[in-house]
Amino acid sequence: MTLFNPIWDVTINGVHYTEFVLANLSIQSGRNNIYEQAQAGYCNLTLYNVSQSQVNININDSVGISLQNSNGDFVPIFGGSVVDLAIEVVQAGNIGITQSINVIAL
Repeated sequence: MTLFNPIWDVTINGVHYTEFVLANLSIQSGRNNIYEQAQAGYCNLTLYNVSQSQVNININDSVGISLQNSNGDFVPIFGGSVVDLAIEVVQAGNIGITQSINVIAL
């Protein structure tokens, strides 16, 4: 069995968040079978900021998620806008803090 080690790119309002840790990513689109009502695509992702850099994300900012293919090109798999945002400090100590940024986009 081959190991799938994706190289991802999360872009929010034109800023690439590649130095953050992507902890959770869920993308839903359409429907699971023909008997369900189709729903708008949405994305739920969590980023961990361990570098203590400033996070400038607002409601209605554009969100783009891409994965790198075997040719080295980034292929977009999701595009939308931020509809919900939660930033919290999950760990604090003498060295610094770790922030958890939860973003929901439609």
